[in-house]
Amino acid sequence: MSPTRLAINLKRPAPKGIEGFAIGALAAATILATAWPLLRAMEEDATRNAIELIEIVHSQARTLAIRYGHVSVLHIDPEAGRLWVEVDTTIGGNGTPTIVRMVEPPAVELVSDRTTLCFDPTGRPMTGGDCQLPPGSITVLTRSGERTLVIDAQGRLLQL
Repeated sequence: MSPTRLAINLKRPAPKGIEGFAIGALAAATILATAWPLLRAMEEDATRNAIELIEIVHSQARTLAIRYGHVSVLHIDPEAGRLWVEVDTTIGGNGTPTIVRMVEPPAVELVSDRTTLCFDPTGRPMTGGDCQLPPGSITVLTRSGERTLVIDAQGRLLQL
């Protein structure tokens, strides 16, 4: 007796017509459906982080004026997208300002109607020289929208 040979085709037949397309379309739709909310959440995080940085720098400007007993200046540069605080940190108060804190909120655009806010040694807003009197506003812009922070007459920063 001779052994019988059995031929087995182990290759899968290629998908025909719409079957191959359906799997690819399903994969693409799944990726898009999960990516969109993730991108939106990342933009909201960038907005929240920018607002927190602005609040911290504003608070530090007031606090540093009280700590050193000299005028502190909060500079707002919307074109460069940064904020910084200058204050005379010397004991004698020789008038040499030092940049104490500088921040650049990432992934957002800043718009402001003020470029400087000054605080006297008691932490109250003041005018004179380059100092601009509140009220004013700082707007944080992203692709998903905008958030506005208002600086009231007492120099406090409020969210709308």
